[in-house]
Amino acid sequence: MITTRRKFTAAASALFTVGYLKGARGDGLAQPTGKPVLTISGKISIYNKGNTAVFDLPMLEALGSDTIRTRTPWYDHVVVFQGVLMRTLLHTVGATGTNVQVIALNDYFCDIPVSDFSEFPVLLAYDTDTALQSQKYYSRSSWQVAKIQVQ
Repeated sequence: MITTRRKFTAAASALFTVGYLKGARGDGLAQPTGKPVLTISGKISIYNKGNTAVFDLPMLEALGSDTIRTRTPWYDHVVVFQGVLMRTLLHTVGATGTNVQVIALNDYFCDIPVSDFSEFPVLLAYDTDTALQSQKYYSRSSWQVAKIQVQ
């Protein structure tokens, strides 16, 4: 999960975690107006801060949202995750790599082939449910994605 006092979830199976954003400059993305929650770097061609793409939550939400209902090892019931498809996110930043390294706030990372995003509906989920915005649930967030490095 990623957090910025909101959770972004990356889970196995169908979860993990378009065009340009409204207001994007010709060669880049719009600037975040809120607190940045995700930074994408590496083999990308569309930027908004140096050679990186920085997103706040409204920017991610503007990319469109999908929903996945699934079981996870962390919950005893079916959980609903909402977020942006990874293929959409990578298209938005003009990613050209074949692999991404997803890095959490605690420096945990995993490598994922970009081909997974074409083959499966991999979701970078964000959680805006205020009931889950507490230390109790933050402590259960093993995946708090903060960065994606396109390789």
